[in-house]
Amino acid sequence: MPALHLVDPNTSPFDLGRYRIVVTSYNYVVAEHKRIAKFVEDMESYRQGKNSVVPKRPTVCLLSGVWKLPGAKPIGRYLVLDEADAIKDRHSRAYAAIKELRESCVCCLPITGSPLDGTWADVFAQ
Repeated sequence: MPALHLVDPNTSPFDLGRYRIVVTSYNYVVAEHKRIAKFVEDMESYRQGKNSVVPKRPTVCLLSGVWKLPGAKPIGRYLVLDEADAIKDRHSRAYAAIKELRESCVCCLPITGSPLDGTWADVFAQ
């Protein structure tokens, strides 16, 4: 079964179509989410005339928006997210990024080797 361990931020979203399993970390997804948020912020500054240089669109793979196009197939059959213990708050950037990503795949499997270090309510964000 073809699988990809996604760690390279320059991976094209179209490369994911070749894999049935994509494994990545929450940190990778959050980093993509931050790059998109920074780009949106920079575009707004440019639009308002605060910045004279057009910002460069960041390369993102999982959160590129390709998966939302009509007729697009899901990212892969399985998306495995390591470090599930990173999601503790349903109001965090990490939660928002994973929620957006989850809508683009058939099955999302969060895994972790770390025990919960907070309250039992932390598991609801995962």
